[in-house]
Amino acid sequence: MGKSIFFVAALVSTTMLIACNSNSSQNSSTSTTEDTLAKSTPGQRLDQVIENVEQSAAHTTAMAQREVKKAEAAMQEAKQDLAEAKDRGDAKAEKEAQKALDKATQVWENTKKGAEKAVDATKNAARRTGEAVDTSLQRAGRKVDDLLNKD
Repeated sequence: MGKSIFFVAALVSTTMLIACNSNSSQNSSTSTTEDTLAKSTPGQRLDQVIENVEQSAAHTTAMAQREVKKAEAAMQEAKQDLAEAKDRGDAKAEKEAQKALDKATQVWENTKKGAEKAVDATKNAARRTGEAVDTSLQRAGRKVDDLLNKD
């Protein structure tokens, strides 16, 4: 259970870090970042934000899938250990293998749930970003209309 919570927290933290820290990963110096921002248009900045959100979502999904596959592999290994113990007729080994399988199954289920939550959180963040972009575009459009209608 603790590993799943840690996994979800790590995924969400990574997602937010990538989404919020877009320009620092591309440019190492502050002056270069400021120059880039000063020279870019609002449309270019918007495109960059959208690209960063998409990259973050793809990264989170890939990371979640890797963790689910690892947990599933551990569960399959535990199943094989249990089958081998049963074939040998070793009751003590069978009992230990069953415990290991139960634990691996629980970890796998928790990892799947954690991965789903992380992917959902990333999708929600992307949706909210899109809504914020829409709101900004509407405000900008109204300002342009106001400027054009002043004449």
